[in-house]
Amino acid sequence: MVDHSVCNRYFAPNLYAITCYTVNEESIFDSDAKNHLLQSVLKRIEARGWLRLPAYLFLPDQLHLLVALGSKRTIDEVVQHIKTEYSHEYATLMGNPEKMLLFEQQHPIRRLVDQEDFAACLDQLHRMPVELGLVSRPEEWPYSSYERWVERQLYRLGWGWEKPRPQATPPNAKK
Repeated sequence: MVDHSVCNRYFAPNLYAITCYTVNEESIFDSDAKNHLLQSVLKRIEARGWLRLPAYLFLPDQLHLLVALGSKRTIDEVVQHIKTEYSHEYATLMGNPEKMLLFEQQHPIRRLVDQEDFAACLDQLHRMPVELGLVSRPEEWPYSSYERWVERQLYRLGWGWEKPRPQATPPNAKK
């Protein structure tokens, strides 16, 4: 049902999975305006050549990104810039002239090692809104790159509607 060979065309050796949590689990991505603001920040940073963004998921209180580094920036510099620029724009949107602390200082970063890791990360990311009970199907969550990956033919209709079943252990396998 999932054609993971599609991932081979998009995998890069400098690909990272990043999660940014909001301070006190504050829902800062809870409206179209706030999510569009984040998308515009990411597009501007991408246009500068700092990153390529193969996949994303915006949940009300967290941000999940798959990022391929572009220019001579470290992944920590890029993530910090995303958080700083969004925080500034968010404060302006909210009519707050003060600097706002929106994100936890720490943000888990994991380098993806190969195409299989990339494919598994994509699946986990796009299935997350269903597993959290926010929607019943991945295509119902508007703040993710799921539709982009459907267009690339990674996913077909019906993918992610149910939780994956644990793989059966073959009878002769060691336990």
